[in-house]
Amino acid sequence: MLKSHKPQELTTRKVLVLINPFSGQKKALNLYNTFCKSIFLEANIQVELRFTKHANHATEIVQTLDIDCYESIGIVSGDGLVNEAITGLLTRSDRDRALRMPIIHIPGGTGNSLAASIAFKCGEPFSARGGFCRELTLMGIKPSYKQLRLHHFESSSDGHKCVFLSVVWGLIADIDIGSERFRWAGMIRLHMEALLRTMQLPTVAKYKGRISYLPIDDESLISKTRFKNNEPRKSFGNGHFGGGDIPDLADMDLNISKPKINTVKDSFKNRELVKIPRLDEPVPDNWITIESEFVMVNVTSLSHIGSDLPYIPSSKLEEEVLYLSLVDWSVVKNRFSIARMLADMDICSHLDYPCFHFIPVKACRIEPAPGAGGHVAVDGEPCTSGSAFQVVASSYCATVACRELRD
Repeated sequence: MLKSHKPQELTTRKVLVLINPFSGQKKALNLYNTFCKSIFLEANIQVELRFTKHANHATEIVQTLDIDCYESIGIVSGDGLVNEAITGLLTRSDRDRALRMPIIHIPGGTGNSLAASIAFKCGEPFSARGGFCRELTLMGIKPSYKQLRLHHFESSSDGHKCVFLSVVWGLIADIDIGSERFRWAGMIRLHMEALLRTMQLPTVAKYKGRISYLPIDDESLISKTRFKNNEPRKSFGNGHFGGGDIPDLADMDLNISKPKINTVKDSFKNRELVKIPRLDEPVPDNWITIESEFVMVNVTSLSHIGSDLPYIPSSKLEEEVLYLSLVDWSVVKNRFSIARMLADMDICSHLDYPCFHFIPVKACRIEPAPGAGGHVAVDGEPCTSGSAFQVVASSYCATVACRELRD
């Protein structure tokens, strides 16, 4: 078995497994013992278990990890711990090689968006609400490695972050973060919070702000944003799900034994796919700007924003595209249409609502008006409310364990 980050043959297969014991309903360890442990054992793979103890602990672990000792990193948690691990790889001075270290996302949290997006890309059937740890663990045993595009987030209050999933402002973030009080309920907590929030519309989720973006003029790309997850896969076009192969290691320095640690800001320097102004500078003339009152504004890059929420099924793990989606109060008929749209997300029928706008972009900036409020979340983790922020795609990709396509 060859590691994607090291060309020579391994004598012993070894995986580092990070477990967040506080993730979701605090059942991550039980999920690992029930569904994953025996699979690694039968495959003769050594497992080193480590438990995260505080925020950003996974980042600290991965920043100093001897990547020559492991073929991959398994993460039994939600998307937040995946972000921490990828940030650790990104901020190493040997980041180009370190980002080749494969991530196995074993869905042990509440959202599990990356695991669901990987399964969807591969054509792997999975139980969105019943759990699919076994399926993703098996992918890690006999993997087909694929790229996962990384994006650069900059906030006026929270600085610089790495993003692979989403940056959301407004109702979706309110539901995600507000539902923490119902953590004991598992995935249903999101539906509980959504019901409570929509009952209060329009007195909540009315956020004034300015959105600026650099659009991508690609009619084929735009038309696919309305494709649902139950469409025949051939409808997406030849090769749509087959991209993201890992390039050759030939030109990469493989001999950095003790990497230095950089900031996220420095790590993204000169690696953004388009040059954008600083957050305190005006956007260029070729950007489009909208000012209004919004229900929600989301910037996403995966097909799913939760294991049971197929959001933009046409979105691909590796593509150099961000999907800006928004709901403007000026085109909303009434609060009941918002409630119905949220309820329809789990069957992908939110794509049918004319008030729901999707715009493929290269970069975007969101500037909440003073006092506008509304939660902001990056890959499911809260940021400072009311802060201006911008997101741009980068040339970096992390590596994730998938399997050969099942079409």
